[in-house]
Amino acid sequence: DSILSACRTAELSETHGYRFISSGDEPLLVAGVGTIGLEVMEQVEGLEAFISPVGSGTGAGGSSLAVKTLDPGVETIAVQAEGAPSVYQSYKSGRLESTPRAETFADGLATRKAFRLPLGLLREYVDDFVLVSDEEIKAIQLSYSGGELSLEALRDKYMTLVRQMRPGADPWME
Repeated sequence: DSILSACRTAELSETHGYRFISSGDEPLLVAGVGTIGLEVMEQVEGLEAFISPVGSGTGAGGSSLAVKTLDPGVETIAVQAEGAPSVYQSYKSGRLESTPRAETFADGLATRKAFRLPLGLLREYVDDFVLVSDEEIKAIQLSYSGGELSLEALRDKYMTLVRQMRPGADPWME
């Protein structure tokens, strides 16, 4: 269990004078994983929407900060597995929330606890936050199996997902 592990690690750090590096509340970690937002902005001219998966929120928070800093007009959307909604619930309530379980096959998104630093970034730089089912995640994942996928095909797959989550949404088309 990652929460119990983090508590034990923090305890050992205090006892022995080690530096505890949080998996979620570490500014340099957030800055590092947030560089994906910089890379996307450098490579995609005229980006209208940026969709980011959320586990603990470090990547989505850091990336959204980068994207919005470079172009405040880009719509930023965070997506979390509905079976592990702690960060989504925290985003909506404005308080750090945890859940008793994280039940999703997407283990990179399976977090039971929100962290202060990424939550602050998400609340400031994310325009919309949605939950998706494992079935929806698998549908996107299937688009990667079978070899290379063009940017256009991937964009269309994501837009289908966005339209299902938010009827009438069409940030890239038309």
